[in-house]
Amino acid sequence: MTSIYRRTCLLLICHLALICPLTANDPDSTAVWNICIRSEDNAIIPKATIASYSKITSFVVNEEGCIKLSLPVEDSIRVVSMGFEAKTVVLNQADTYHTGNIIVKLSHNFYQLKEVNIYGYQGILDPMIFPKFEDDSPKIDLHLPSNFGSQISKLPPNERPDVGNMGVMGAIFSPASFIYSKFSKTENSKLSLQEARAEQKHYQFRDQIAGPDIIAMISGFEGKELNDFIVYCNKNLKISNADNIIMAMNKIELLAKKYKEEKGIQKN
Repeated sequence: MTSIYRRTCLLLICHLALICPLTANDPDSTAVWNICIRSEDNAIIPKATIASYSKITSFVVNEEGCIKLSLPVEDSIRVVSMGFEAKTVVLNQADTYHTGNIIVKLSHNFYQLKEVNIYGYQGILDPMIFPKFEDDSPKIDLHLPSNFGSQISKLPPNERPDVGNMGVMGAIFSPASFIYSKFSKTENSKLSLQEARAEQKHYQFRDQIAGPDIIAMISGFEGKELNDFIVYCNKNLKISNADNIIMAMNKIELLAKKYKEEKGIQKN
């Protein structure tokens, strides 16, 4: 019985001795790999993507930049992460640290810009604030929380409609703010800008209903006489925002008669 037991043990040992080298060299055999992704300065790279060449499958590492995978011994992996250069690693040739982990270090990826165009601010019509054409290019979803950021006006502070000097009610409820709005150079400049814009809008309206072409048509002047009469209208012609083109033409006609009387010009 003892001799039979010994023979059986020897046969098993020989069989294992023959099979184990073949199994070790079998490219289909698998092993468990602990893989950690780091940058060149040993910083953790979370959510990096690892692709297996043999399994044609991708995996994502955890927040600590590590993952445990069961992959073939002869497998290679491709490590990719945004902002870093991709890297290919042969698992059975990778350096294994004393912890038993394979640490893959990625280099930062830098892009050289050929040129950068910086344009001056163009006011409310600045295409950077209100683009002329809708941008249909695909957007990058950063998966930010809903409360991230704040609703801030795209207009500069001095062009927002809620700026300027405070009224009487503001002086009653907030005297300090009222004094600041009256004597602050910044607040005064905001108010001046609003007044300038309103004045510019009025002059544009005036040019539409009482411009040089209309003055020339109503008065019948030409050349130097027309230029002198336009200067005269600039001083004496009163146009309000409630006027229309008919009212403006009547005012120009009355001024033309008065101008001819003052200059002694014979009426046509």
